[in-house]
Amino acid sequence: MTTKAGHSPLSPDASAWLAALSAPRTHFAVPSRRMVAAELAVLIEAALAHGTLPIVARNLRRFAAGDHVIVDGANAQQLIDTTVKELDQRLLVLAGQNLLLVHHASRIMSEFKRAALPAQVIKGPVFARRLYEHPNDRNFTDVDILIDPVAVAASCAILERLGYVQAQSPNRGGSLHGEYKWLAPDNDGF
Repeated sequence: MTTKAGHSPLSPDASAWLAALSAPRTHFAVPSRRMVAAELAVLIEAALAHGTLPIVARNLRRFAAGDHVIVDGANAQQLIDTTVKELDQRLLVLAGQNLLLVHHASRIMSEFKRAALPAQVIKGPVFARRLYEHPNDRNFTDVDILIDPVAVAASCAILERLGYVQAQSPNRGGSLHGEYKWLAPDNDGF
């Protein structure tokens, strides 16, 4: 059986290691089997797709300093060390992205609060803050805000006033219930 979710398929051993290395707490069950060396790159790709690359990198560093062997092969330790060093630049970019998204969320929620709109940030930054010892151990790619349907029009007006641009949403169907996607001006990645 393989796992596929926006990345190459993972073997059962790599899936077990992804789950273990993605654990938000420092104590987790160590998988009994090692991965083959070629699976480490696929595991890194999967961790990025699932938003757990920072904690995977932290735990790889911890494992590299300990007695656990994750990967089979003659140069396994060197592969882990090289992989962790290569991740540093990616992790810096992800941390910056998280900070920018938290800034946008704070800016929006301040305006919603000022207007007394019933709204709450959910998922990404909330998971990072509440589940992980170090919030930057969980990256996220957007900010989800749950809004009471009666506040949709007012919240849309506030987002427009703040300069955000509503993206096309094919599944809205004219209903107030659904997902509305807004983008930061001049940056359709946020």
